[in-house]
Amino acid sequence: MGDPLMGRYASVKLGTDLVANLTNWSIDINMDEIDVTAFGSVWGKSMPGFQRWTGSAEGHYDPADTNGQAELQSNALSATKIQDIKFYIDSTSYWTPDITNDSDAGCFINVVSIKHDKAGVASVTYSILGFGPLVLE
Repeated sequence: MGDPLMGRYASVKLGTDLVANLTNWSIDINMDEIDVTAFGSVWGKSMPGFQRWTGSAEGHYDPADTNGQAELQSNALSATKIQDIKFYIDSTSYWTPDITNDSDAGCFINVVSIKHDKAGVASVTYSILGFGPLVLE
């Protein structure tokens, strides 16, 4: 087993710009389920179908981060596809839309959730809807 990946080296970038003040991100890769069960079967049978991915990024809300958080919010409001987002797992490797194999690949920000608490700092969650393939580079 290799060395564990340290969370402190993770980040999210738009192109080369760091999205500031994020504290965690996640990516979920799923396959649709295709039911191939025949009449008369007692046990169901399923096969994998289309692959899809979703994700989220969370942290401290920072609307002054013009090349990061403000850009994500703007893309959400205009329903603009993002093709240059990178989810770093360490200082050099990252998940990103696979525009090499599908020039139309990208993602959309489909939810921006901003939260305040009287005993804390403002927080934000960006929900991400994948569009096409994802690749680890």
